[in-house]
Amino acid sequence: MKKDSNIKHHSIHRALLILFFGFFAAIAGLSAESTKPDGLDISIRYYNQAIYTVDSDIELRVSIRNTSTTEQRFRLADHRQFTVAIEARTPENTIVPHSRSFLDVQSMNQPVFFREISLEPGEEYSFIERLDRHVEIDTPGVYVLQAVFTPMLSSRGGDQATRMRSNRLTLTLRPPTAQLEAAIVAAEQEVRSQLLRQDLSPDRTVEHLVESRQRQQWERFFLYLDVESIMLRNPRLERQFRNSSPQQRTEMIERYMELMRQQETEDEILQIPQSFRMLQTEYTPTDGSVVVEKRFAFPTYTEIKEYTYYLRRLDSHWVVYDYSVRNLGTE
Repeated sequence: MKKDSNIKHHSIHRALLILFFGFFAAIAGLSAESTKPDGLDISIRYYNQAIYTVDSDIELRVSIRNTSTTEQRFRLADHRQFTVAIEARTPENTIVPHSRSFLDVQSMNQPVFFREISLEPGEEYSFIERLDRHVEIDTPGVYVLQAVFTPMLSSRGGDQATRMRSNRLTLTLRPPTAQLEAAIVAAEQEVRSQLLRQDLSPDRTVEHLVESRQRQQWERFFLYLDVESIMLRNPRLERQFRNSSPQQRTEMIERYMELMRQQETEDEILQIPQSFRMLQTEYTPTDGSVVVEKRFAFPTYTEIKEYTYYLRRLDSHWVVYDYSVRNLGTE
């Protein structure tokens, strides 16, 4: 009876040992997926960061760096998805499904060819990877990207090879280009419809012009400015304009407006003053002039200039068609 008891006790003890080691084996298996290999670090960033739309070609720069004091090696597969897989998640932490390209590679029935990369301490290996080779996102919104690095390659059977994760990148996707352009055009039309010219006095017209420039409000700035006349102050452009067709003239004006927006012209009318004050206003029913003192702040001094704006009346409003500038010194 005592012998049976010892056998029973030995069996229970053995079963507990099996459960004990089985439990830690499971933990070790889970840890293998998330443990960071000593000395290797992976990071991702946008290769050519831009405003991305759903139909954009998004490229990521993947960098693997040896942060240890000894040589480190990893395997880079010809199909890089076996070495680095890029995941995308929604703000709700929902994983975006892999793309067809990624699934096709993972399901290939052929050997995985690779080359072994050796990194000395401090060395880094980088390559460019297209996002659509990993995930396919067709809905505008905000996503979080992260790369999963498997130094010794992942298998198609979902092995427990050591893996590590990169930093996270936030990706904001706008609607497709065509929809975005349509939205921009609609917004611009809405702005223009609200920017109806008012019957302002000459001094108020100039005040509106200067304040619009101070606030970087280009549509309002152009509202009371005769861009064609300002452009033709340039003798070269005046000759080109005179020899152009009506369509070409329209294109020249539009192009000049864009150059003004980019501040790539020499027009002093574009300079932004720290402050200004009206000095004098004179006008007849058809023409007028307004003199303005402008102050431009610099680190060690203030430059003072006197601008004279020349206006003419068109229909029910005034427009600036010319100007002159006189330097008044500094203080």
